[in-house]
Amino acid sequence: MSDFLKVENPYIETLFDEFYAVKEKQNSIQYKYEGNNQERFVFLIDNVLKDSEMILLNNIIQSGLKLKIEDVAILNLSIQNGNVKISDIIISLMPLKMIVWGCDEWIKNEGWNIPIHEFANVRSTRVFKADVLEKYNADKELKLKLWNLGIKKLVL
Repeated sequence: MSDFLKVENPYIETLFDEFYAVKEKQNSIQYKYEGNNQERFVFLIDNVLKDSEMILLNNIIQSGLKLKIEDVAILNLSIQNGNVKISDIIISLMPLKMIVWGCDEWIKNEGWNIPIHEFANVRSTRVFKADVLEKYNADKELKLKLWNLGIKKLVL
């Protein structure tokens, strides 16, 4: 325990030791992502994107959300080291907004039930569940649904 913070009660002191150990562990995790997360807006995917999917994602970021790549973090869950959880990413990157593209297995492992094109609040993050990007490329009606039910609401 630091000399800066002294706790007189030995029972309470052990609680603080555990708190600091957990905080240190969570903040020490390094995630690989594109962008700088300047606006604390995270995009989660779980596969390598094809060129057409990357173009669509860029269009959504720049035209739909009026952001730049530097403003967001595009994080591929499948290339991270260790046992990655979405909840740990939220603790580490502290996003205000998040779009989860597919990632059904990851969401299931969290115990969350977020239907496609629905919002959920996780900690202080507004999470929008979208389908995999590939499906929006081929289906204009689905793309319109994404815009009306998700992107438009995230801009507000």
